[in-house]
Amino acid sequence: MVALRHDEFHALVERMREDFKNADVMTVSEITREIRQSLETGFPSVWIGGEVSEVKRPVSGHVYFSLKDETAKIRSVVFRSALSRIKFVPSDGMEVVAHGRISVYEPRGDYQFICDSIFPGGAGALSAAFEELKAKLEAEGLFLQERKKPLPFFPARIGLVTSITGAAIQDFIRTAVRRFKGVDILVAPVRVQGESAAEEIAAAIEQLNAFSINRGGHGRKPVGVGVDIIALVRGGGSLEDLWSFNEERLVRAIAASKIPIVSGVGHETDFTLADFAADARALTPTDAARLCVPDAGELKLKITGLAGRSAGGLGSTIARKRLEAERIKSRLARFENTADEARQQVEDLSEELERAVFAVIEKLRKNTADLSFRLTGQNPVQKIFLARARTLDMSRRAEMSIQTGLNEKRRLISDRARILGSLSPLNVLDRGYSISFNKDGGIVRDAGDLKPGDQLRTRFSKGEAESEVKKVILPG
Repeated sequence: MVALRHDEFHALVERMREDFKNADVMTVSEITREIRQSLETGFPSVWIGGEVSEVKRPVSGHVYFSLKDETAKIRSVVFRSALSRIKFVPSDGMEVVAHGRISVYEPRGDYQFICDSIFPGGAGALSAAFEELKAKLEAEGLFLQERKKPLPFFPARIGLVTSITGAAIQDFIRTAVRRFKGVDILVAPVRVQGESAAEEIAAAIEQLNAFSINRGGHGRKPVGVGVDIIALVRGGGSLEDLWSFNEERLVRAIAASKIPIVSGVGHETDFTLADFAADARALTPTDAARLCVPDAGELKLKITGLAGRSAGGLGSTIARKRLEAERIKSRLARFENTADEARQQVEDLSEELERAVFAVIEKLRKNTADLSFRLTGQNPVQKIFLARARTLDMSRRAEMSIQTGLNEKRRLISDRARILGSLSPLNVLDRGYSISFNKDGGIVRDAGDLKPGDQLRTRFSKGEAESEVKKVILPG
């Protein structure tokens, strides 16, 4: 032990005071809040397996318990709002597998596991839950083949539901653009793993359905309105990673969609309930793009093949007509007395041949022009131009309709005002007539209703006068 002199001790105390004054001192609440944010950011979605102990159910409706193994224990809670989604309430000694997030209960400074899903533990717990829900939804007919909708051959717009941070979105867009450069893709960004991921995906599917306009078939839609097909994609992962795609909320949203859905979740060996409910299952996100978007190169080859077959058919027709002409010429040699008739037949066949040739050529031109027009129609600039033209036309029609209606209402009001004016009793007064009222304010129509001494109020075209009845004179 080293003894300090008085001056050394005093200097040491002063340095400690200075260090304390300059230190960044945190309150207990501040450090607890920092720890909570760190844990919630680092563990937003975890699966934990263990034995249930210390189960408590207070009047609040929440369920408190601990999960433990041989060497550690973690406090856990299922809030009342999540109990409706859990098939059973855990009890002491039960082995479970639970999903949730890590947080901190600040008043006690305890870290805890907030559960949103619990399954019986042991091997195959999630697989058992998967098969149970699959059997339930299959019995309801959600996976029937006859419920599935055909995919459009040439979709005007694709709704892509996926995470914007994963590789799946890049694989899908890269493949789609490579197959057809003019493809229009509307991305609905969602989380594809963890708490609330299934709810986000289901909501995105429902919104795409709500914003879409059913115009019959798979015709073009105005720019910015609706999609023709929905692609639901994400990369591969474990059963736990892909569990959001097995939740009942999402599966029912897929089955209820009016727009065809292609599911490209995981790898070729991964299966989810979303795959069974979708209208088509793709092996990977890249394969989903192939199902949604036609290959422009293949389309060109098909067009070239059609043109070649048409040209071949034209050649066959010409050869056949030429052979018929040669046969007629040989008959002319044998039957000179029918030369004029044969010559006429040759001319008729020549005209028929010419018409056939022109018909085939015209049909080929029309098919080529139609295919070219359909390809050109995918140009976004052309779609914007057509949408603006339709909007201007509708605006002009609405303005004309409103103006016509206003003019008609003005004319009707003027006519009725003129009729009301002609029926007004005040106009009668202008012609020299007057109206008399008794003391009760009633109109006097018969002199027999009066007697001497009655007070009258008479109204003229301009002004009124009060009088007293002196004598009643009746007719006859």
